Amino acid sequence: MAGSLRRNAVWQLLQTVGGTGTELLIVGTRAGVARNANAEWGDVVRDDEHGQVVVMDDTGERFNLEAQSLTEIEVAEEARAAERAAEEAERAVTYVMRDESGDTELDATTLAEARKEARQILRDGDWDVSQGTIWVDAHIVHRDEVVDTVTVALDPPEPDCVESEHKWKDTGMRGNGGGLLYAETCEHCGCVKRTDTWAQRSDTGQQGLRSVSYEEAS
Repeated sequence: MAGSLRRNAVWQLLQTVGGTGTELLIVGTRAGVARNANAEWGDVVRDDEHGQVVVMDDTGERFNLEAQSLTEIEVAEEARAAERAAEEAERAVTYVMRDESGDTELDATTLAEARKEARQILRDGDWDVSQGTIWVDAHIVHRDEVVDTVTVALDPPEPDCVESEHKWKDTGMRGNGGGLLYAETCEHCGCVKRTDTWAQRSDTGQQGLRSVSYEEAS
């Protein structure tokens, strides 16, 4: 709740009923209004039921149940403001993508958003895929700690064809580890497309991946 917590209204009521131990309720929920049929949010009324000052913000959250004086209410306001500032600072801590090119700050407030953005940055990078599919990795860093790693497979684009598009025809297939290695040839331009369903990364040795490469007709 902002600093304008009806201080004047609180003070006026304290003066009216007398004493710093006056039992008050700052109404902030429908339940509060129901107990005090003529009160609206922000009004200050006696609370004979609870015997306490109950400070509520406009979300209905009770964050001070003990204050019984104007000073204590102001302290509660300051404490709550500090708590919210800390929560906002926590949300503001950014995620960073770390790869071979360095660190890139991400516009993300959750790990899921960070993963999505990092993958897109990797896809948009300038990578050499002339020899076929490659795999690129990036670490997700939060508060100087690696919290996740994302990997993106990047396939080479299809070469241009003499026609508007390729017309692929199966021209060979054989087993390869736990998968298949098969070839397709374009009937228009003679380009060969090779697909390996048990490909292996040269940098990590990971197997069981899928790769694509092209051989243009000479």
